[in-house]
Amino acid sequence: MECKEYELVLLDSGFYSEESDIGSLVDVYEYHNGVWEIIEQSADEIGHGTAVLSIIARRHRGKYAVFKALSSLVDSNIKGVLSALEEIYKHMNARYIQMSFGVRGYNKELDKICKKIYDKNTMIIAAFDNYGAISYPAAYSYVIGVSGNPYLLTKDSFIVNGNGIVDVLAKNGTQAVAAANKKGFSIQQGNSLAASYVSLFLLESGIYYADKEAALRYIDVNYKREENDYKFQCLHKEVAIFPLNKEMYNLINYSDILNVTLKEVYDIKYSGQIGKEVFNLKQTESYIVKNIDKCNWDNFDTMLIGHLGEIELLLGKKLKQYILSECLVHGKNVYCYDLEEVDHFRELFHNKGLNLECADDYVKNNNYGKLYQNKTPILTVVGTGKKQGKFTLELQIMTLLRAHGIEVGALGTEPNSIFFGMDAMLPIGYGAKINDYTGQYLLEACNEQIHRIDMKEYQIIVCAAQSGFLPHYKLNSNHINIGQFAFLEGIQPDGLVLAINYRDTLEYIKKSIRLLETYTDAKVFLIGMYLFDAEFDYVIHSSKKKLEDEQIEGKRLEIWDKLRLPLIVIGEEKYNDIIFDAIIQNFCS
Repeated sequence: MECKEYELVLLDSGFYSEESDIGSLVDVYEYHNGVWEIIEQSADEIGHGTAVLSIIARRHRGKYAVFKALSSLVDSNIKGVLSALEEIYKHMNARYIQMSFGVRGYNKELDKICKKIYDKNTMIIAAFDNYGAISYPAAYSYVIGVSGNPYLLTKDSFIVNGNGIVDVLAKNGTQAVAAANKKGFSIQQGNSLAASYVSLFLLESGIYYADKEAALRYIDVNYKREENDYKFQCLHKEVAIFPLNKEMYNLINYSDILNVTLKEVYDIKYSGQIGKEVFNLKQTESYIVKNIDKCNWDNFDTMLIGHLGEIELLLGKKLKQYILSECLVHGKNVYCYDLEEVDHFRELFHNKGLNLECADDYVKNNNYGKLYQNKTPILTVVGTGKKQGKFTLELQIMTLLRAHGIEVGALGTEPNSIFFGMDAMLPIGYGAKINDYTGQYLLEACNEQIHRIDMKEYQIIVCAAQSGFLPHYKLNSNHINIGQFAFLEGIQPDGLVLAINYRDTLEYIKKSIRLLETYTDAKVFLIGMYLFDAEFDYVIHSSKKKLEDEQIEGKRLEIWDKLRLPLIVIGEEKYNDIIFDAIIQNFCS
């Protein structure tokens, strides 16, 4: 069959074929009896397609086709769209395809057919969702995704974005366009109109742009794509860790699942831990804690440096600066948990061919506030306070589910998350740079990282929050962790595990559950208790001791009697069956 030639094919609500000025330029396709066919007298009940194409065809006299693929501006008929795209791919040669619709969740079939069309040298231009969500096909990397900007007032005014999902901003404010089923004009607005101005601008160039990057450079000569998906070079290395603190203990406890080889454990000589033998949870690996002043530089190639702020205050010494200098002298790569001193050393490491990386080496894409709508169920560990083992519980759940053959994706909020084979990392705890930004920035960053995991089509995603979300005191702004609410909004969890302390009152736990379930629409289905009885005032830890069996059993009975929720002790593998059953009941019932 001979392929039909068109300058632009539009997928929309149809086209009013008797629209006098441009009707002769347009072939309208409708689906009848399993076949797409040209209709001589076509209607556009919604009027959207007529309005969108009139912006282009009134100014550029070309040959156009419109597929009547949408029956509503609210709900996209994805089957009709896929069928229309298959027809275009098989039987048409089009310079450009414009789509005036968006589906809010990633669709693999839509991605596949759109990519085939793009690889056939047809440029695709698509409008983003009018309600502000990230939508497809506009968000596909090879599609020119267009959103509107009401401050752009002319048809050839554009903002081209090199950092994010939205490629072009164009005029979308209220304007007069061709009306459907009658002479005259109607007043409309929206991202579909903005997409039409991009299509028109490319058509009027007289050049056929089959490559997205070339098209964007034509729209804005200063356009340059910024790559923000940073790839860490520290993985699969032989590493030493310093100092032996809370974050480092997880590397020891779960050494059997690390994607680095742990060779050495170091601390300062005043820590009281030098010479101590530490084991992983399975008791299959052990390490002797050594004095950093007597470092064996020949036994590893990468140093992992944790947070040193408190130690430096204690010693009155710039310890991190000293360690970085020593790593330079001995030719060692470095991965840091925070940015302190890092920027001063980056060039020095680079000049010696060494890697100096930081957990905060992440830049959020500029998506103009648009959020991904993810499909994979998300399990989130939240807590009533700090230092409860929330990340440990995430690792425990992730390892447990994978042992049962469940495909698990994971987002880590600790700076060592990447070493446990997690899919994405966004440090938001102690010393993290992202905490200096607004809550909106954090919300969007969490949403973006979860989306990267959602794209991999796991059966479930796990993640864990930082610190507590419901303050015990409100005497200082630092007691109120507003970022945790931004985190929850970005994650949009489907099930919650609440980490508590032994000394948390029942009333406080109830209040926490009520708030969480109201705020997220997710259910708290499991309680995880910290293994230690910590004596502190919710601001400063003073001491802690391991819980007795009687204390654990008493708390378990209280939680079950008053809340009808199972309670487990975080990090204790003997509770794995309870954890697994609770997850299955919450997500599979």
